[in-house]
Amino acid sequence: MTDRHRLLNRINRGRANEHRYLLICIDVMDALKQDKDGGYYPVFAVSSEQVCEQLSKRQDENWSFSVLTDACEGIIDLRVNDAPEDTLKPPSAWLRDNMR
Repeated sequence: MTDRHRLLNRINRGRANEHRYLLICIDVMDALKQDKDGGYYPVFAVSSEQVCEQLSKRQDENWSFSVLTDACEGIIDLRVNDAPEDTLKPPSAWLRDNMR
């Protein structure tokens, strides 16, 4: 299964469970160990507040191996019907656009 298919499956699973956002996160320790999935994992959220809560626990897109806290590399808006993966935004851009 390609990475795009894996991403689309996660998007469909999130929509089926009525989630609004998909955060693409990385476990820094797994990335250091070069796990087969590169340390990537999904986090779903139903509200902007939940996204902010999740982001407060993680490094942003400019993450560093020297800080062993997990990171969020991007956020996808699951409400977009056509090519939701095209809505992938780095956390800093998402915060700027959504938390005014």
